[in-house]
Amino acid sequence: MILIKNEKLSELSSCPYSFDESFRQKYFFAFGLTKEEMGDFIRSGWRRFGLFFFMPVCPNCSRCTPIRIDADNLTLTKNQRKIVKKNLDTIFETKYFSSCSKEDIDKLFEIYREHNLFRFQKKSTKSNFLDTFFKGNQDLLITFYIIEGDLAAFGFLDELDDGLSSIYFCYKKQYIEYSLGFYSIIRELEYIKSKNLKYYYLGYFIEDNHFMSYKNRFKPYQLYNWKEKNWESTS
Repeated sequence: MILIKNEKLSELSSCPYSFDESFRQKYFFAFGLTKEEMGDFIRSGWRRFGLFFFMPVCPNCSRCTPIRIDADNLTLTKNQRKIVKKNLDTIFETKYFSSCSKEDIDKLFEIYREHNLFRFQKKSTKSNFLDTFFKGNQDLLITFYIIEGDLAAFGFLDELDDGLSSIYFCYKKQYIEYSLGFYSIIRELEYIKSKNLKYYYLGYFIEDNHFMSYKNRFKPYQLYNWKEKNWESTS
């Protein structure tokens, strides 16, 4: 790992998830991590975008809880099996960023730009997109979801020594009925198992946040205990 800036604490600010709490995070900038080093950070509750590694350390709140799914023992619900059936003709492919063409990157950005507009009402620039996801780190794994020859969705993931860590996923609005967000988790869990790995890390789970409510619908899953610094299985 090559450290660019040492670990620091952010200033207190308002909670980005709209809770009536003060928000603070610790962060650092680094690149060139091995799968083992990345795994150590993700297993300890860190997240990353590009060069930026961060972890919430809010003074009065610990709602942001790291969550991971056990790929070996995944049990699909009836509704999840329906989603798989709906996507029987959806083609799944993987590619590393280093092997992507300019055309590939342009297609990814257009989906990202559209997705941010209709989901979060946020405008995006290509330079920010490239800096946020591709700047400086290990070779990013990209999953592609293709429907009738059209790139319908994609996911960005970090490879760890024990699984995958999801960074970002987005899809075209016209394919919303395919439930590609749910399908991508199922398909990427299958990919993890095919590589003889164990866990799928889905970032932070907040029970009261509707944007994150899908994360604990895949079982079995584990939650990270900030106080004890270990992962705990749920019933």
